[in-house]
Amino acid sequence: MNYKIAVITRVPDPETDDGNLAAALVYRLPSQLRLACVLQGRTPVFHLGEILILDGNGREVVGLGRKPSKWDVGYQTFAALDEAIVRAQEVMQQAEPAPDPARLEMPLAMEEFE
Repeated sequence: MNYKIAVITRVPDPETDDGNLAAALVYRLPSQLRLACVLQGRTPVFHLGEILILDGNGREVVGLGRKPSKWDVGYQTFAALDEAIVRAQEVMQQAEPAPDPARLEMPLAMEEFE
């Protein structure tokens, strides 16, 4: 099979563009309470400088099987891992600091646990 190595080179700002955000649910069951805390939010699908191995269809071969072309992210493909690593380092050095996760919208819902 013909594999490509991809580097994520551009991701949108999660505060102004949801093109790289997917729904995420986190459940927490406190042992002392009969309530289940459910955190609902959105989390980035790809991260700047991330290195992926893609199959011939452009889908990640390990991990979650993500496909960068389906999301609003930029990426470059390489034949050699060494080239991809150099590009990922360049992208990371040029990047601004990541947004504060506490500022991302995370509504809290409490549901009765039986």
